[in-house]
Amino acid sequence: GVDYYVFVDGYGSPFTTYEGTYTLTIEQCIPTCASTGANCGDDGCGGTCGTCGVTENCISGQCEAAGPGDTCGDPIVVDAVPFTHSGDTSFSQKDYGYTAGSCPGGSTIFGGNGANDDVFSFTPDETGEYTIAFDGFDGNMYVVTDCADIDNTCIAGSESFGDTEEIQKTLDAGTTYFIVVDGWSDFTNSGNGPYTLTITQAGSCVPNCTSSGAECGEDGCGGSCGDCNANENCV
Repeated sequence: GVDYYVFVDGYGSPFTTYEGTYTLTIEQCIPTCASTGANCGDDGCGGTCGTCGVTENCISGQCEAAGPGDTCGDPIVVDAVPFTHSGDTSFSQKDYGYTAGSCPGGSTIFGGNGANDDVFSFTPDETGEYTIAFDGFDGNMYVVTDCADIDNTCIAGSESFGDTEEIQKTLDAGTTYFIVVDGWSDFTNSGNGPYTLTITQAGSCVPNCTSSGAECGEDGCGGSCGDCNANENCV
């Protein structure tokens, strides 16, 4: 019921005229929140159906309680090495990040403050060199000892162009380290999705059954991914 006037104009100065043929289109977008029953997430028209609480994640348009890995207060615990975990930051919260240049080996441009993240805690049983490897989206990974003071307690980071990141670092027995799997951007949620994180100690071996999806045959560490039935071959 309200009349709106749309002006198609040139932007020129008094000395230059910008004019010519054009096509004007006007379309209507109806938010999908009501039709889908969503209370969070994208409304299909550039807006949002709502925002979840700090301890919730938006999953398929619904706010659900966040599970382990959402914050350093409830991290995914690395209970033994070698360690392998497959996760997805698509529905995680944007909790952490660092000031560009503050993490050794990390980004000197962006610190992941605008991207979703997952958190792991690792307390080594023995001092040694550990390799923390990430495979998935174009991410940003860093290791800290205090999530409330990331800039000053970040001991190592890795943010390179591509889908893999790796940190090799000597870690002390009895010290709790927090490993953050993050995206790279400070402004938009750039870098998120499925990933696999592995942690190994120098001289150890990670079986490749999970990463390769194998259910039989050698596991790459002198063991087996499983045995076939009597009427089957391992191919």
